[in-house]
Amino acid sequence: MAILPAHPKLSVTITSNNRTLPEYPDPSPFVHKTFWGPPESVSSVYVECESDTEFQINYEVKPGFELERRHNEVSFWADVNGQSIGGSWSGGVRYGWKKCFSEAITRPNEVDMAYQTLKFSSLEKLDNVSVDRLNNDRKSLDGLGEILVCVYRSYQTTIIDERFVQRPLESVTEMSEKALKGQAISHGVVFGGEVREPPERPHYKRTYPDGYYTPLAIFRFKYRSREALQQELIIPRSPSRSVTPAAETNQERLTRLKREISHIKAEEKSHVRNRAVKREIPDDDELQILESRPRKRNSVLGSGVVIDLTDD
Repeated sequence: MAILPAHPKLSVTITSNNRTLPEYPDPSPFVHKTFWGPPESVSSVYVECESDTEFQINYEVKPGFELERRHNEVSFWADVNGQSIGGSWSGGVRYGWKKCFSEAITRPNEVDMAYQTLKFSSLEKLDNVSVDRLNNDRKSLDGLGEILVCVYRSYQTTIIDERFVQRPLESVTEMSEKALKGQAISHGVVFGGEVREPPERPHYKRTYPDGYYTPLAIFRFKYRSREALQQELIIPRSPSRSVTPAAETNQERLTRLKREISHIKAEEKSHVRNRAVKREIPDDDELQILESRPRKRNSVLGSGVVIDLTDD
């Protein structure tokens, strides 16, 4: 769990399958088109996710957290894949406060609230898409693979108009390979079916003393598969017990075999070439031995006498 130096009593974690997802430091600096905060007020980490599993966002204000004014509250607002999914707030935080945020909350019409579960989903990568599809994917890429939580000091003022309507949330399950540009984004989020209910209480306008674009604290979670975390060198690769690991894909196995065959062929060519060289041209030591060896001469032939071995 990340601890903010400026606000150690504020905490946000992600849970799935009844466990808190382990966090790994994000080596890249926090850069966002909308929100900004000093480094001591920002946490950015990676978390390992699994396909087709629901997840929850857990907010906590630990005992002893002080607000500047008595009527101030602490508000938590979350974005998933660049889309706002609602938030929670509480005023009495001196003795601590917790909230498990398990559903996205939107306003589909003028009278209802819609609640949708949150589920990690593997991202299918597409090739040879149309230009229109590529442009749309590039727009959807903003914030993809991220859960962003902004924490504010806030207070409520007047009741706002109840008739506002929000556009529906978009699930992302596939993306063109060209739009990703080599980014190791492995998953998206699927929003469950809407469960509509009338609002429990009126909606109040909220004011943020620190400013909406400069929250009190920012928590960013980049969710990835284990393979993607290894690819980005966030976690080390597991040592393989055999030459062909069980998790090796067909494409990886084919690439490895091609590399091994090329290596064997190169060794064979080198071996044949070396043998040919030894037969045709001796090395320097062999040449010296051949040159220094005394030549044998036939004593008879050396006398200049010719011997005829034919029958005649």
